[in-house]
Amino acid sequence: SHTVHFNVQRAASHNVFVLRPLLNLNKDIALACVCTDMVETILSEEVKSVTSATEMLMQNLMALDQPGWFIAFVDILNAEGYTGLCEAIKQWDFKTIESMEPFKLLLERIEQSITKQIKPTEIIPLMGECLFDREYEEIRAVTDRKGNIAGAQKLIELLKRSDKCNWYKSLTLALQSCNYQTALDLMDHDTDNGKAVDDNQVNGDEVNGYETTVRFEFREEAEVENLSENQASGASSEDSDGIKLRNYQKELCISASRGENTIICAPTGCGKTIVALAICENHLRSSPRQKPKIVFMATKVDVYEQQHKLFLKHFGEGNEDVRVAGICGEMGDHLPVGMYVEENDIIVLTPQILVNALKSKAVQSLSIFTLMIFDECHNTTGKHPYNVLMTNYLDYKMSNRNAALPQIVGLTASVGIGNFRNTEEATNNICQLCANLDVRVISTVQENVEELRSFVHNPEKDFFPVEKQSNDPFLSIISKIMSNIEDLATTVYNIESLSNIQTKDYGTQKYEQWIVDVQKKCRTLHLNDKMEESRVCRALFNYTEHLRKYNDALIINDDARTKDALDYLEAFFEQVRNAGFDETEQKLTAFFDGMYLNESSVSLWS
Repeated sequence: SHTVHFNVQRAASHNVFVLRPLLNLNKDIALACVCTDMVETILSEEVKSVTSATEMLMQNLMALDQPGWFIAFVDILNAEGYTGLCEAIKQWDFKTIESMEPFKLLLERIEQSITKQIKPTEIIPLMGECLFDREYEEIRAVTDRKGNIAGAQKLIELLKRSDKCNWYKSLTLALQSCNYQTALDLMDHDTDNGKAVDDNQVNGDEVNGYETTVRFEFREEAEVENLSENQASGASSEDSDGIKLRNYQKELCISASRGENTIICAPTGCGKTIVALAICENHLRSSPRQKPKIVFMATKVDVYEQQHKLFLKHFGEGNEDVRVAGICGEMGDHLPVGMYVEENDIIVLTPQILVNALKSKAVQSLSIFTLMIFDECHNTTGKHPYNVLMTNYLDYKMSNRNAALPQIVGLTASVGIGNFRNTEEATNNICQLCANLDVRVISTVQENVEELRSFVHNPEKDFFPVEKQSNDPFLSIISKIMSNIEDLATTVYNIESLSNIQTKDYGTQKYEQWIVDVQKKCRTLHLNDKMEESRVCRALFNYTEHLRKYNDALIINDDARTKDALDYLEAFFEQVRNAGFDETEQKLTAFFDGMYLNESSVSLWS
């Protein structure tokens, strides 16, 4: 009918940027809509351009007169898995698909940077049903054949054509789970328009005060001990429920067992998870308030799985007295989180699940819990889900003075003194972590140190001072290349105007912070000509990402060997050549290739 054709014409603009004819025209039913010769023409066109091939498909569909073609077309969409687009066409309501357009434009803008930061084979297992199985295999095949950059480009290309409304959320959760923090920051659609950073906020080589809280860059492996090994220890005492604790573990429990908000800080491998189990048992027995309800949070999915199994094993799967449940990753999108929290005594989960449940009101308030345990609690900084939860906690505490709040217990092998340059800075940042967790007690082993040492074996460290080279040819050559790239970027846009950080030395963390600042400003750059805006931003992200790699190489050269720095750069440029090797990439790669022709550099790799 005329109405159907009119509505399909309205839908065409969305179809063009979502459909892939190779996926849709491989069914016999498709031939009922489009003649065989035209199918071949469309498939040939897709080799050149997916978008133009889809335009050709839609033009042929809208020219059809035979009855039933529209139903056949919708059936094909549904059968091929285009559920979002299919539903939009059925309802003639494209608001949901259109709402994802700003996220796709953001992905388009930052593509040149994010594709050089991620390993797609780590990301795609966490993306759920955002793409088709055939597309996941396509990404794996490209990655195996051409490398991570090419695979990441294919991932971004396919996500920009996705009709699934949850692809952006799934991608950000995957980046978070894989600890791609720089990429995650670029993906943050809610970031403000780039708060200025100046030299007063960046001191020396360290970056302090850029955000309102400090980010500690420390990671520890999950501790999952065999309970029977812990019970076999000679120096242990048994609590009333059967957990045998070593004396140093009992010492770590003292403050938390009294109901105090506590950070338990002890070395990796000493059995902090066993300590957490003992604290949970004590809490379940002696909580003076409402019926005890405990949430244990782990930052990574693999850690969550290990800890969930340990809690089930200890408290007994199917135990009606202590009911244990676990939720992680995309499970939270499909399960009634509020019901799980309501019906269980101990809930093991990844923190973003709880953040999302609070936002959706599936969980009304953190006051429903009586004890919250944060594994690897040193992450409670910046925009990490731990810190989002504790901000919610502190806001509730300030606005409801007499309200019951859960006890807070954090577990960590380090409170995150990191690279702070003196005792005062380290102390201030430890205090910041305590404030973020509303903690006044850090529990460490003081009385049973020898016993702790007998179970935790730390390798001895020897430090040898190495003087910097007075005349480093690698530094001078790479610095010249970086200067050339900066000049090239300036021909596209006045890049210096994007950051207030003026004094930036190559091969330093301060230069990395300048790159971060420039890229944040690029995310929100506005030009009158939108096509020019897109071109400028993509170019600047490309230039700054190459500058980041050279800066990394100088840091490697400073800390290791020149050969290691060269190997790092060669591996990067090999992947660049195998990926979308456009004109900009060719210019940038020529700088690196020209380095080998530099007479002063011969001694570096001869």
